[in-house]
Amino acid sequence: MSVHRALRVTTMASAINLMLAVLSAVLLARWLTPAEIGVFSVAVSVTAFTHILREFGVPQYFLQLKELTRDHLRAGFTAMLLMSWSLAALLVLIAAPISAFYREPSIAEVFYVLALSFVILPFGSHVLSQLKRDLAFEKVAWLGIANTAVQTTVTLALAWHGHSSVSMAWGTFAGNVANVLLLWAFRPDVAWLRPTTQHLRSLFGFGGTVGSASLLAQLGTAAPDLVLGRTQSVVEVAQFSRAGGLLNMLVARIDTILLQVFAPVFAQRLREGQAAAPLLAHTIRVHTGLVMPLTCGLAVIGGPLTLLVFGPQWQVASQLAPLLLLYAAVVAPVTFASSALAAGGHVQAMLRANLWSNGSLILVLLSSAWLSLTEMVLLLLLAKFAHAAAWQVELRRHFGFDWRGTLAASLPSAWLCLWVMIPMLLVQLFARDLPQVGYLAIQCLVGSAAFVLALRRSQHPLRAELLRLAPPLKWLLAKP
Repeated sequence: MSVHRALRVTTMASAINLMLAVLSAVLLARWLTPAEIGVFSVAVSVTAFTHILREFGVPQYFLQLKELTRDHLRAGFTAMLLMSWSLAALLVLIAAPISAFYREPSIAEVFYVLALSFVILPFGSHVLSQLKRDLAFEKVAWLGIANTAVQTTVTLALAWHGHSSVSMAWGTFAGNVANVLLLWAFRPDVAWLRPTTQHLRSLFGFGGTVGSASLLAQLGTAAPDLVLGRTQSVVEVAQFSRAGGLLNMLVARIDTILLQVFAPVFAQRLREGQAAAPLLAHTIRVHTGLVMPLTCGLAVIGGPLTLLVFGPQWQVASQLAPLLLLYAAVVAPVTFASSALAAGGHVQAMLRANLWSNGSLILVLLSSAWLSLTEMVLLLLLAKFAHAAAWQVELRRHFGFDWRGTLAASLPSAWLCLWVMIPMLLVQLFARDLPQVGYLAIQCLVGSAAFVLALRRSQHPLRAELLRLAPPLKWLLAKP
């Protein structure tokens, strides 16, 4: 499958998933209290670490192999089965202590339900990893849609009937069951495999390093929930989580689409002997050309849009959302660094970068013991710069791609940001007194029009990629 066809399929699936995710987030924000959502956020943040251990670097191990055999698949299945069942037992054991640590008894119930997923997931994870290596993006897309649809349906049904935070846990479990069944239907020839000891030594050596690096990366993702849940309260956790709601629903969704295609394609190109630096430069140009203007534009309207989407009880979140969106623009140029290093087998580099990046983040988050939530978020900018610097060092070391290359690739996208933000800020001066829906609609139209106009008048490579991806856009993006 070509890269552009893969992107079209992945984008369509992600659009469907996004609509379902937005529906779920909007309704849950109204049906559940901030404390209930905060309970689930804390539980998911803890179990996210165990999900990384469950995979144990098997997907990355499959990607970097020159040839993937049935014995490799058996080894991957064996490793994930051992890890998953051990972690399921661990989650049951630590549920009560974690619940006591955060002083929230309902966290334990969420843990028990989430542990069930670890029992069933290893029976499909090796198949999913093979599909991604084989660039079977259509099947991967159907998996994502089935998971999100089932998860959303079950979650909303249970939340409507008053099952509080555990409704989201049961929705997660139901989505995972749907995934395993669909994976068996896609590849019945490898659905059932006998465990083996062959290749386990090399897999555990590779997976141990990847797992450590991924754990550190997840620590950076989960650290706000984990630290704030202790230094402040689950209400602050929920407010911070909803402050990143627009970022997670829109920007992170774009990143997910591109990463799903980038990782296996980049690994394939490296196996074919192509140079990494030109591939990275082009990827950064296209990615930042889309993400940086989007984050900057959303930052202008992030406050009122957060209130409109999630409701008036998220006032603190609306104040923090613009800052988190602007921070996302800072780290956008190194979004693909981790996947690129994993595809090249440079797992020690991943470990080093995550150590420096997330160490600085945790130091900033610990300041929340003395600072308010807003003051702590202001300090996060320092951690974001440290994150970008750590990954840039490793890209230069292993691919010869230094900060000059990153700057040259992302600078045209910075100009697109100015094109989008300036007219939106002008509208803000003159149209702020309009009704909220009308004000946001005008801002979105002005920002979108400015972005299209900037693309039409520039030589930005995003324009060419969008035309290849969706030829009907020619009438919109054709040069004047």
